[in-house]
Amino acid sequence: MSMKYTYKFQQEIQNRKRESAHGFSNQKYKFFNNPLKYFFLAIGAIILAFSIFNPNFSSEKSTNPKKEQVLPLPNNGQIQIFTDKELLAPLGIIASSDKNCFFKFYDTKENLVFTLFVRKNSSINLKVPLGEYVVKYAIGDEWYGVDTLFGFSTNVYEFNKRLLFYREGTTINGHTLTLNEVLNGNLPKRTISKSSF
Repeated sequence: MSMKYTYKFQQEIQNRKRESAHGFSNQKYKFFNNPLKYFFLAIGAIILAFSIFNPNFSSEKSTNPKKEQVLPLPNNGQIQIFTDKELLAPLGIIASSDKNCFFKFYDTKENLVFTLFVRKNSSINLKVPLGEYVVKYAIGDEWYGVDTLFGFSTNVYEFNKRLLFYREGTTINGHTLTLNEVLNGNLPKRTISKSSF
């Protein structure tokens, strides 16, 4: 009785081993005979090889900013206004002989009121809103737009004192700015960063 039981037990173990081996061989067979898996493996190998052997192929390429393009200079005296106030006060600007200028006029609450472009070796006369202004300006040669300004050659300044454009009785008072260094000038400036502009 015990011999029969032992024989059956051993036979059952062998059958399970065969089933296990058979199942494993079936899984291998299914894997290596699945054409989709071969396709994806081949695509992955091609992409890996291309990224290794082609130095121009990189995921960083898409995140790098494009090279800035030089733009045509804005018209001399081109102004952009960000207020509904009347343009009443006279403003004159005499640019330097060798640098273009882009101005930003801020009110005392640091709100941008208007911007102004003046080409080198030229002057402008126009009307601006009444008010007290913090004046910042950038100078340079080639124009890249209001964000990049004049590229790497940009220098940015701020006048040390505010400019007041005001009405006194029937007279409206303004300013004339000369950007060339003048003897006994009364409007000192300081250098600031582009991020402060």
